[in-house]
Amino acid sequence: MRLALLMISVVLLPACATPKLPKVDFLKLPEFRDDYDNIKDYPKVTEAPAEPTDLRKDKAWDNAARDIIKQRDGFSTPVDSEASESDKQIEQRINALIEEAKAYKIDDPK
Repeated sequence: MRLALLMISVVLLPACATPKLPKVDFLKLPEFRDDYDNIKDYPKVTEAPAEPTDLRKDKAWDNAARDIIKQRDGFSTPVDSEASESDKQIEQRINALIEEAKAYKIDDPK
């Protein structure tokens, strides 16, 4: 039993290790070299603002939301021009469609 546990642990222990990957410098690859050489005025982190400066004011957000709510409230559902069908008519349509599907199945070559 101990031998079996030892063998299992020897097999499973390397599976937990992190594989070593080669270091690849992507900037030395020709595919990325042109992009790297053509980067101009890349912003520095120290120059970034502490908070966004191009956000709308609260009042502008509120006005935009009110406009959307007005559009939503102004929407009315179209009136169905056809008279609503009775339950019996609906069942007849369902049965007719079932029969049509069966006819297609009969005609279908296998």
